[in-house]
Amino acid sequence: MTSASDSAARNFGLERQHDHASRYDRAEEYLEVCYKLWEGSWDDDALVRDVERGVYVEPSRVHRIDHQGIHFSVDGPHLVEPSPQRTPLLYQAGASTRGRALASRHAECVFVGAPSKPVLKRTVQNLRNAFADAGRDPLSVPIIAEHTVITAPDSAQANEKHEAYRRVASEEGALVLMSGWPGIDQYGFELDAPFEHHESQAIQSPVEAMSSADPGHVWSIR
Repeated sequence: MTSASDSAARNFGLERQHDHASRYDRAEEYLEVCYKLWEGSWDDDALVRDVERGVYVEPSRVHRIDHQGIHFSVDGPHLVEPSPQRTPLLYQAGASTRGRALASRHAECVFVGAPSKPVLKRTVQNLRNAFADAGRDPLSVPIIAEHTVITAPDSAQANEKHEAYRRVASEEGALVLMSGWPGIDQYGFELDAPFEHHESQAIQSPVEAMSSADPGHVWSIR
């Protein structure tokens, strides 16, 4: 729901992606719909599995949700029986201001990425503060940081594999990737020029991480 790419939007019948704030507004309502389907559509005793009567589900115990919102209109009911826990584990990725707000209300696990330890420390602290502001135990939600791990039977083979990766790495490909995530064309900058903050409707946390989140480190495109 909060993906930044236009290609993802086209998979859902849109011409282009909504702006950053609108995507999170939709995500909030999307979760509201999901909670209604997961938690309220089927009664606990709706599933009867009565072989003698030939009844699998008691229809009177399955309900429409009749959601009419700004972004979604969903009659329901939920098409399948609820899982034992009803609401599944909610895993969230997003460290922007709106991303943290969404996580603080809904996430049971958060995935983050950071280019340095100071940035990671700040990201984690901001998330912990958001959980506390939402009335949750700041340490109750696991935060998992992205890392690239190269495995091999021993260090020599791991280093060899690492060097093989570096030989096929593409500077042009990296620029394309890093242009897509924050929505900023990296070809417009000198490779060694400091990366400064730029407004974007794409993924905002990488822009913050490489500009203002770690003031003691000057990031460049290279």
